[in-house]
Amino acid sequence: MISNVIIYLTIFLFILVSLYIAFRRSIEGYYHYVTGTNYLKVGYYDVSLEEFLLCIQIQPDYKHAYYQTGICYYYLGQNLQAIVKFTQAIEFFPNDKMCYLGRANSYAKVMKFNEAMADFKRAMDLDGKDHYIYYNRGLSYFEQNKFKEAISDFEKAIELSPEYILAYYSKALSLCELEKYEDAIYDFDFIIDRDPKYLDTYIKRGLTYCELGDYLNAYKDFDKAVKLSSQDAYCYFLRATIHLEVEDYYRAILDFNQAINFDQDYIEAYYFRGKCFYAYEDYENTVEDWKLSAKLGSIEAKNDLEKTFGIRV
Repeated sequence: MISNVIIYLTIFLFILVSLYIAFRRSIEGYYHYVTGTNYLKVGYYDVSLEEFLLCIQIQPDYKHAYYQTGICYYYLGQNLQAIVKFTQAIEFFPNDKMCYLGRANSYAKVMKFNEAMADFKRAMDLDGKDHYIYYNRGLSYFEQNKFKEAISDFEKAIELSPEYILAYYSKALSLCELEKYEDAIYDFDFIIDRDPKYLDTYIKRGLTYCELGDYLNAYKDFDKAVKLSSQDAYCYFLRATIHLEVEDYYRAILDFNQAINFDQDYIEAYYFRGKCFYAYEDYENTVEDWKLSAKLGSIEAKNDLEKTFGIRV
C-alpha cells in the first residue's frame, strides 16, 4: 500500500515538474518574443533578432517567431537567412500571405526573380485585394527593368488603395525610366498635393523638369528641397546646377560652397565649382578645385586639368 502511494506520488511530482518546466519555457519564450517585437517596432533589428532566436531556442514550436526572425534578417540585409526563416514560417502557416510576401521580397533582393514572382503569385492567390502585394511585386519588376509591368502593378495598388503615396512615387519613377516625363510629373504633383513636405518628390520632380528643359520649375523644386532640408549637400548641389545651367555663376558658387560645407568629399561639387571659376577666368581657383575633385576620384576633373592646363594628377 505504501509503495503504491510512493509510486503515485513520484508520478505526480514528475508531472508537476514537467508542467512547471513547460510553463516556464512558455513564459520565457513569450518574454523573448514580446521583447523582440518591441525592438522590431522601433527598428532595432539586430537586438530584435537576438530575442526571436532565443525564443525559438527555448520554444522551437513558437510559430510566429519564425516569421518575425525572417523580417529581422530581411531588414539587416541577410536575405538568404531570411528565406530560410520565411520557409519555416510557411510550413507552420501555409495559407499566410505575409509569409509568402516576405520570402518573395527576400528572393528579389538576391536576384532570384523567378522564385520571387512565384511567391508573389501565391500571396495574391491568398488575397487578391491587398495593395501592398501588388506594390512589392511592382518594385521587383522595377529592379528587373520591366517598367511597363511595374507601372501596371503600381496602378493596381493605387486602384485598391487610392491614397497609397508610395505607389504613386514608384509609378512616377517608372514613367521617368520610360521617358514619359509629363506623366511622371502628374504623379509627382499628386504626391506633393497630399504631402507637401515629401523631400524626395521635389528632388525627383526637379530632375524630371530638367529632362524637359524646364529649368525654372526645376529651380523652384530644388529651392523647396533646400528649404525642407537646409543641411543636405545634395539639395544645394542640385540648385547650384540650375544656376550653372543659366550661367549665374555667382549664385552657383554660393550653393556649391554650401554643398561642400556639408560634405567636404563632394567630388562633383568641387568639379562644377571649378567650372564656375573657369567661366570667371579665375584659373587659380579652377585648378585648386579640379585638383581636389581629381584626387577624390573624378576622371572628368583629371582630364580637364591635363587638357586645359597641362597638369597631371
